[in-house]
Amino acid sequence: MISGPFFSPAIPAPRGVPANCAAGDHHYACLRHVCGQYTHNASIRERFGIADGNSSMASRLLKDAEAAKVIRVFDGQAAPKQRRYVPFWV
Repeated sequence: MISGPFFSPAIPAPRGVPANCAAGDHHYACLRHVCGQYTHNASIRERFGIADGNSSMASRLLKDAEAAKVIRVFDGQAAPKQRRYVPFWV
């Protein structure tokens, strides 16, 4: 879990416009990378406050961010449920 005075998973994420969601995913992936962690479906659900039973929404956010080329799959050989993501520049 990432914590500190400048980060809170309870901060509402930008929604509505796919580019904003992709930017939010990118910023979160950058923060996790700097902290030595990977972004994955569960971390996106936690960050955006998505219920565990609605993992398809988190998957959609990750796919949209990947399509916008702001994040990329770190381990391309992994099964889709076990993929980890990093910022595009890693």
